[in-house]
Amino acid sequence: MIAGLEVWQEELQQLRHVGRQLSEAMARGAVELREQGWEPSESLLQQMQQYRADFRRLRECVLEGRGGGSSRIVSLQELDGELARREQLATALDRVNTASRLHGTAGDAASPMLDRWRNEISTVKADLTSPAPSDELVHSLHAGDHPLVMAVRLVDDADNLNDDEWGHAMATVTSALGRDFATALARGRLTLSDEPIETLSNS
Repeated sequence: MIAGLEVWQEELQQLRHVGRQLSEAMARGAVELREQGWEPSESLLQQMQQYRADFRRLRECVLEGRGGGSSRIVSLQELDGELARREQLATALDRVNTASRLHGTAGDAASPMLDRWRNEISTVKADLTSPAPSDELVHSLHAGDHPLVMAVRLVDDADNLNDDEWGHAMATVTSALGRDFATALARGRLTLSDEPIETLSNS
């Protein structure tokens, strides 16, 4: 999970609540201004200033390290969308970290097929941890359509796949990672360890 994500989501909910209260107060004030010449109270103006300050602070926290562009987010709806993307990114990273624990038997440990697997993981991690991760990659990992995720399912959850799902997953893995890798999966020569494959390969 990306650091602070749950806190940011809670703060966004609080901003929504405050925003609704301010909108209602301003709507009442508009009526009173038209009918009675009412002007906004100093307290209400201070609340509005604090609301804007809290929004800017949360926006800066969420977008920190993403390469600017904060001025393009000007509403709670847009900020909510950015938080949703960050949540998808967190899920994607978790799934890649799980994939990094996939390893082969002793005879497969130094095989080219696992080199290809390691390279794929390194490439995907580099993209996800860059200032501007690929939206397509994040969505693929989050949705479970990426070959890394499908390979893990074939190892860890194959019994819960129907024939069509198993066949689709095998075809995807074969296309992306090669027939040797897919064959090792099908024959049960790959398993999930408690450590990333990089650690195992260097031990």
